[in-house]
Amino acid sequence: MSASEKFLFIARTALSACVIIFSALQLLNIWTDSIRLTVPLLGAIMVIQTIQEWKYHRTTATMSLVAAIFLFGCTAAVYLI
Repeated sequence: MSASEKFLFIARTALSACVIIFSALQLLNIWTDSIRLTVPLLGAIMVIQTIQEWKYHRTTATMSLVAAIFLFGCTAAVYLI
């Protein structure tokens, strides 16, 4: 495992932990606006997944990239409306 792969793994794990925490805060009604951070973080996780999977599974990487673009587009639409 190269240094860049280790960094991507650590970043993806940290972002995943943040998504879980923010989702729990949203579900427990502790912080009702945490969904505004959760969705872009999910998009960032999918971009990292795209980078990680590109060498071995191009189809998976492409679908992950499409989902990330969709998430970022939905986030932009929500913030602009």
